[in-house]
Amino acid sequence: MFRIKTGRAFGAVSFAVFTSASVPTGSTPMAATSTTSMPGPATAAGYTFDMVTKATSSSTIGGPPSGMTAAGIAGPDGSMRLDITALEGGAMSAVGDYYIVKSGKTMLVRPVTKTFVDIGDGTVAADVTFTGVTATSEKIAGADVIDGRPTEHLRTTVAYTHGIRGQSIPTTIVTDYWLVKLPAAMINPMTGVKYALTTGPMAALVNKQLEVAPPAAAGVPVKAVITTTRNAMGQSIVSTVTAEMKNMKEGNVDVSKIVMPEGFTKAMR
Repeated sequence: MFRIKTGRAFGAVSFAVFTSASVPTGSTPMAATSTTSMPGPATAAGYTFDMVTKATSSSTIGGPPSGMTAAGIAGPDGSMRLDITALEGGAMSAVGDYYIVKSGKTMLVRPVTKTFVDIGDGTVAADVTFTGVTATSEKIAGADVIDGRPTEHLRTTVAYTHGIRGQSIPTTIVTDYWLVKLPAAMINPMTGVKYALTTGPMAALVNKQLEVAPPAAAGVPVKAVITTTRNAMGQSIVSTVTAEMKNMKEGNVDVSKIVMPEGFTKAMR
């Protein structure tokens, strides 16, 4: 049976909508098999936060509800680490695993098995297409206060036709961002990385998502709601992914934790 998955909090398409092409000047890409530690001082100006994500669908075709809670730290160059503390529903990760977002790469690190997964390595079947991609962005009037901080509300809309197994599935992704300006001049950890799927079958879709995503200078998206509507199998299937940063605190952080550990090997999934 053909199944459309909602997309977990850091699934390929879901994660792409958080990204932009903005990275620190002079950044050196981190090789997928990197096992070296970052030189320099152990602490630097950054911030800590908690991340809570939820994914739901209006239909069982979209998969069961899922979610993740994680403790995060972000460094001054936009690098980020997310330690998973709780999971709901099926996931490719486990409690105790963590994500490293650094220099245009997003890695899922699994300490128990001493392996890591390059999230950008997702493969797309030869018969899958993404055509007719359009994208717009707009500022939404009104200022919400989230976690005690005033925000700016931006909305992007990406529409395309997803072709798979002979079916054409009209799809629309609407993403609402609530952005906060932080006192420290830091690259946004959720929008300050390049995404790996900017080539191949998904290139047109991902590049449009990057094009309209808020730039790092716009602030940190303390909340994002991604609403995806697909018309498939005679149904309109609405999937929602919500990600929210809470308990944000500026200060020095241990940036030595935001590195790939030594001796870990690459796994496909």
